[in-house]
Formats: sequence, C-alpha cells, structure tokens
Amino acid sequence: MTKEDRRKLDAARTRELVAEARRLRVVIAAAEAELARTHADAYELAQEQMSRLRDASTREREMPLRSMAAELAVDARVSDRTLQTQLFEAHRTVTQFGPSWEAWREGRVSRAHVRVVVDAGADLSDDEVRAAYEAEVLAYAETTSAGRVRPFAEQVADKHNPKSMQERHDEAVLDRRVWVEDLRDGMSMLGVIGPSVEVHGVHDRLTRQGKAIKAADRAVRREAAERDAAGEPEERESDSVWFDERTLDQIRTDVLLDMMLTSSPSVDPT
Repeated sequence: MTKEDRRKLDAARTRELVAEARRLRVVIAAAEAELARTHADAYELAQEQMSRLRDASTREREMPLRSMAAELAVDARVSDRTLQTQLFEAHRTVTQFGPSWEAWREGRVSRAHVRVVVDAGADLSDDEVRAAYEAEVLAYAETTSAGRVRPFAEQVADKHNPKSMQERHDEAVLDRRVWVEDLRDGMSMLGVIGPSVEVHGVHDRLTRQGKAIKAADRAVRREAAERDAAGEPEERESDSVWFDERTLDQIRTDVLLDMMLTSSPSVDPT
C-alpha cells in the first residue's frame, strides 16, 4: 500500500468517526432535551399541587415541589436542592424559550448553548421582545461554540431590553452578597457579588498594594546584592535581611484578610 493510499484510508476513517460522533451528539441532545421537558412537566405538576394549598402556610405550600424534587433526586443520585434548580430551569426553558428547546432536541445546538440563551435572556419579560432576542441569538448559536455565543447573547439582550442600564443596575445591586465555600486542606474561598466599580476598585487597590510590597522587596534585594558585591561584612543573625518570597496573588490575599480582620468600617463608632 502506498503512502497516498494510506492517506486516503485514514481520511475516510476520520470522516466515518466524525459522522458517528455527530450522530451520537444528536441522540444525546434529544435525550437531554426530553429529560428537560420531563422535568418541566414535573415542575408544572408541583405548581398545580401548590395552587390547591392557597390557604396553607408557606412551608406547606412548598411541600409539593420539595417532595417532587426529593423523589427525582433519589433516582438521579443528586441533592434535593440541585434537582429543584433543574426543575425550575427546565420549566423556564421549555415554556419561555421553546425554539431553543426545539433546536436542542433536534441536535442543532447543545445544552450549553441553550443555557447561554436562557441565562442571557432571563430578564426579558415581554414575550415579543424575548422572541426577537431568541431568534437572533439562536441563529448565531447554531454556527459556533457556546463560549462565543455568551458575549453575543448579552449584547443582543441589552439591545432588546426595554429597561435602561441604570434600572437594571438598581435591580441587580439588590442581589449583592458575600459567601464562604469550604475547600480541602483547611482552606476556604470567600466570594462577593457587588457593584462592578467597587469590586474592581477593591481588586485594583489590593494589586497596587501588592506591587508596592514587591517593589520594596526588590529594593531590599538590590541593596543586599550591592553589599555582597562590595565585600561588606555580613550582618548579625538578628539583623539578617528577610526576602519576601510571596507571589502577587498571595500578597493580595494576605493584605485583604489583614485589612478585613484588623480594620473597622467607617460607620462603626468603635
């Protein structure tokens, strides 16, 4: 067999594998979309059950949804809270973004594409506005990756959103929060959602302080190197120079924690 024959065989086999992968992606997408519709139906049933309990307490009215999520969660081997979120997202997708769900079921887009379309258009409450947004974004989503769709979808959503940027910001700022997530090996992650100007300002201040510390360390290193070059006697052990080996990320973290643990807010009279 010549090299050219081998190249043609390899190319043909590659085309077969690509075609099989495409077929399987379509099958998987259809199954995932149908599961989402099943979850949407389950959410709808729970809502109907909740509507029959108008005179009950809030806790009692929430029981149908909790019970539905618990039943499905056991079978799916996930947490109840995760399943509740999946039920809500599925219902919103199927009822408010029908064309995207259809494209998903037909394998023209993936679950990741649909998630981007739904997330970016979630604030569009008017049906006609949402439909115009979805049609424009979905056409683009069928031609590229989900990662590239996100910035495009956000731009299109901004264009179609009847609310001004200030109105949307005023609503979004109400969701500001701080949370802690425990990690392994005695570490935890501190997260914050707040106004972009303030969050970026905090990060910029930490960066500038970190760079100032790094600059001071470089100055100390230069002075030590110059003394060594001049043959000056080494300092006593108690006066030995300490070099800062921390990275900029480590310094930013240390500065933030130090300020938060040792400082007081301006409104604190103590």
